[in-house]
Amino acid sequence: MKTYKALLVDRERIQGPDHPKTLLCMLSISMVLGYEGEYEESRDWNEKALRGLTINPGSEHPNTLVAQSHLAKTLSMLGKLDEAEAAIRSVIAAREKVLGPDHGNTLKSRSRLAGIFEMQGRFDEALALEEDVCAAAVESLGIDNPETRGHKECLDDLKYRLGQEVLEVSDSLEAKFEGSGDESSPEDGPSR
Repeated sequence: MKTYKALLVDRERIQGPDHPKTLLCMLSISMVLGYEGEYEESRDWNEKALRGLTINPGSEHPNTLVAQSHLAKTLSMLGKLDEAEAAIRSVIAAREKVLGPDHGNTLKSRSRLAGIFEMQGRFDEALALEEDVCAAAVESLGIDNPETRGHKECLDDLKYRLGQEVLEVSDSLEAKFEGSGDESSPEDGPSR
């Protein structure tokens, strides 16, 4: 953390407080604080960085969307689930517009929304969205893509937590995963 804060001082002095690289340094501080469980302070740094990034380089820039996505995660960790849902829905809308609905980053954001649904107790919506994300990943990224595997693990984990059979995704999706090297089974639980 000391290194990031020292870097921030230098960036503010050399590039100015509103320079995108200065703001990304603030976002890095926010992320480290989040990893350390300091969610209130993480949110404060994140919001400051996000305000600046929204202006320069702009609200639909990938770095701004990363900041907004991180804010959604932080808000969910603080139990502010309605705010987290609104933030991640905004990220999804921007990523769908800029990157497309089946881009890997858009799918990650949709998966984060499914996680928020689960935290809100909206289990049917969480499961349906996670299944859609997994199916879209198979179609757009391919069955053997590491991101597709990650989405499948998220789906398996959710189904496991809900007490459902892990590999019972859908007949067509399960068939795509059969024979693709996935060794997990319902008896084993999630493959993490």
